[in-house]
Amino acid sequence: EEQMRTGLLAKADYQFDKNNHLEWNNIFVNLKNIQYRHTSSPGFAQTGNSIQQGSESFRMRYTDQLIYSSSLQGKHRFNDSFSADWTGAFALAQKFTPDNTSISLHTESNNGVPQPEYITFGNDPAFSRRWEHNSDQDLSGYLNLKYITTFWKAPIEINVGGLYRNKNRDNFYNEYYMWKETPPHVWYLGTDFTDFSLMKLDVFNPQGSSSNPLTYGAHEYIGAGYLELNANIGQLQIVGGVRAENTDQGYKIKYQSPIASLRIPDGSSIYTDILPSINFKYKLGKVQNLRASYFRSINRPGYFEMVPYSIVNDIYQEKGNPDLKRAIIDNIDFRYELFPQPEDQAMIGVFYKKIKDPIEYAMMRPTTGSSLDLFYMPGNFGTAYNYGAEFDFVKYFHSIGIKANYTYTNSSITTPKTAWVNEVFTQVNQSRPLYGQSAHVANLSLLYKDVKHGWNAQFAVSYTGDRISYVSQYLNNDLWQKGFLQGDFSIEKRFKKLTIYLKANNLFNTKMIEFIKLGDNINAGFPMQNPKSGETLINQEFYGQTFLLGIRYKF
Repeated sequence: EEQMRTGLLAKADYQFDKNNHLEWNNIFVNLKNIQYRHTSSPGFAQTGNSIQQGSESFRMRYTDQLIYSSSLQGKHRFNDSFSADWTGAFALAQKFTPDNTSISLHTESNNGVPQPEYITFGNDPAFSRRWEHNSDQDLSGYLNLKYITTFWKAPIEINVGGLYRNKNRDNFYNEYYMWKETPPHVWYLGTDFTDFSLMKLDVFNPQGSSSNPLTYGAHEYIGAGYLELNANIGQLQIVGGVRAENTDQGYKIKYQSPIASLRIPDGSSIYTDILPSINFKYKLGKVQNLRASYFRSINRPGYFEMVPYSIVNDIYQEKGNPDLKRAIIDNIDFRYELFPQPEDQAMIGVFYKKIKDPIEYAMMRPTTGSSLDLFYMPGNFGTAYNYGAEFDFVKYFHSIGIKANYTYTNSSITTPKTAWVNEVFTQVNQSRPLYGQSAHVANLSLLYKDVKHGWNAQFAVSYTGDRISYVSQYLNNDLWQKGFLQGDFSIEKRFKKLTIYLKANNLFNTKMIEFIKLGDNINAGFPMQNPKSGETLINQEFYGQTFLLGIRYKF
């Protein structure tokens, strides 16, 4: 695999006077990726059979991605009581895969002796070429107005404002399958062909596969407004308000199937949410605070998640869910804060969250159609409850600092699962953590900061506990990611306008391990499996360390 990254930043600002200021920010990044992948699966011979059958697959893929964003911001102060700020933003993200070629060969060995590899041309073509490109465009505008006054001698700050966001996506997908229309339908490597580029084949599907749900347009339009009041009454600060949001999400399948019964209707979801919030801050002294808050928030599905597409990935089939709903979250927090020194702090708090219709990824069957296949797809599975505690600590000893934080989360959602009971499949309820939610998350950093001599360094260690990678529809069959410890290091030295820096990531060569919390004796003979551990290893990935050395110069 070869990657090439390019980035460009540009910024301009203009100060009309002390009360009016404009700022223009731009960023452009590009990633080109060329990949060649060869996968070999030797297979297993059946008992009493000397022939062992397997497969080899090849993939050649080129990907080009770019992101451009531009924002123009203005800040205006009209008098001591009235001010305003606004932002106009544009963002464009595009991804092109002009060629993605996949080829699959059969392998055989007889009594351990390799036989010539071959490719078959049957109902499931073993040679495919795929073309993909998509474009996401985001236009948004924000306006905030602030007015300061007094009420019963207490200072009051009134904020009102709103936003409008227009997001659109265009997605194109087409795939052709290559095969041999006339006999022979079996070609041997080294005899019938020696190089993939020399194979003269026919197109199995001359019209391609563009008439499927992956060629679509999608949109997300959001209009919102808010009112906020900020009051100080002695040692008590109260910030409260309400936000109203109207959301219009939808998709349109651009190339429908010529078969009427297979055509997919366009979909849309329009809803309005009223989201209140209230925050209290009480000063116990100059360096201590108590905080309490309640607010309601939402988690919208991505518009790609709602498109009823279907695609075969490396390990599983993936599918969108047009019935996906937004999640509505009620949040309650309490926190104690201590600031003994300007750069030191200690915080401890507790929290509670009620999440209606959380969005989780699971292996499930579609709610429509007669397919019995399992798909990896997003869904809503009920109401979840999270509660826990968090701790944050920062302390400096001259130039050396320690920063630590820890969060414990008890996450619970109860969903129906399929179980094999008394030789019959039945539905039972099982409680589990939310998808992606770890019970324990901790971070520890050692800091060194010497402003006078231009040194800045940090060594950070983070721990993330076990968490569910995807939810299974079967009892005790959820796929988990093993908890992991990761270490990173960075250091920089400034010389007036010149800065030299070094960044090192994944110092411990942390592995990504996925497993099922069930052991099975049938796996005892397979490599890396230990049924006595009560776990079944599913996937293990190694990434190695990454080092970045750079020079920055300010003109």
